[in-house]
Amino acid sequence: MRFAHNYSIIQQVRLGFRSKYTLSLILAILFLAGCNISKTTPESAATLLKINQGSRIVLIGNNLGSRMMNYGYFETELHLRYPEHHLFIRNMCDGGNTPGFRPHASRVSPWAFPGAEKFQTELAAYSDSQGHFETEDQWLTNLKADIIIAFFGYNESFAGPEGLENYKAELDAFIKYTLNQKYNGTNAPQLAIVSPIAFENLSAQYDLPDGTKENTNLSLYAEAMRVIAAQNNIHFVDVFNPTKAWFDKKEKPLTIDGAQLTEAGYARFAPLLADNIFGKTPVKVAKNRALVKAAVLEKNWMWHNDIKVPNGVHVYGRRYNPFGQDNYPAEIKKIREMTAIRDQAIWKAVKGEEMDIAAADKNTTPIPEIKTNY
Repeated sequence: MRFAHNYSIIQQVRLGFRSKYTLSLILAILFLAGCNISKTTPESAATLLKINQGSRIVLIGNNLGSRMMNYGYFETELHLRYPEHHLFIRNMCDGGNTPGFRPHASRVSPWAFPGAEKFQTELAAYSDSQGHFETEDQWLTNLKADIIIAFFGYNESFAGPEGLENYKAELDAFIKYTLNQKYNGTNAPQLAIVSPIAFENLSAQYDLPDGTKENTNLSLYAEAMRVIAAQNNIHFVDVFNPTKAWFDKKEKPLTIDGAQLTEAGYARFAPLLADNIFGKTPVKVAKNRALVKAAVLEKNWMWHNDIKVPNGVHVYGRRYNPFGQDNYPAEIKKIREMTAIRDQAIWKAVKGEEMDIAAADKNTTPIPEIKTNY
């Protein structure tokens, strides 16, 4: 659009000013246009997030973020760039989540913040979900989040242009609510909003759309996110345009279905994301990458079995009574202790050291014996 706009300016100049000064005027206009573009670039240094010693980073949002847990590239990248910082990273993303709608079968309310229900009225019907699974705010408070990276916009884009204003209002309400919280007990979190990626055209290989309509909508929603983030003076990360450039080259597919990145896609995505959230800090200990990634994946396995515990209906939900309280609280406590041990293993791996996690696990809280009914 900017290039089209600049071309239109050039045409007007040609028609109205056929003189020896035309070229100079054109160049001046383009220079000023370029200056204006640079000033409004959302990923400017002014809003980049800052990593501090012991930063507690939490990812929330949709499936783009959720699948990052399976591969570990982004977390590995951060640990290698900030090896002395002892970063604490947790991924709370879940496919389908929006700024305000984040349902769970073992939680009564699906709403992420007060008033979120007004943006998703068609989903407000009583679902009969039951249980005591903690709210998003409770999780963020327990994790003491001081940096939040939020992935939104893909699910919402299916509402098309008609749903754009509602999405902007929902995102704006989420941002304002989040910036009024003190999850770490001290100050509001640093917040980055990440756009959806582009849709890759794999229609020649699979029975999939070619992405034309999808990318039109995704572009609209990504731009809306940029606008709302700027209005709230928070950091916006455009991953739509960079990934569209990747996909347009038509090299080896980087998604499994047009929308979900492959492992190779996530490997490429990780440095892009790190650069555009925290700045282009170089990797400090590249030689330890494999060791760190293995430690990250080990930690993520433990964390995944906490935040998305298998058969959670017994652990938190409608089948918790009468026997859930006999063993699950102790198991949850233990797995969290084991996850914390694996944080330490990551910090050692950054230094090239391999921790004996089996030995450390032996010092965690013993699980009480459960009496059999037989």
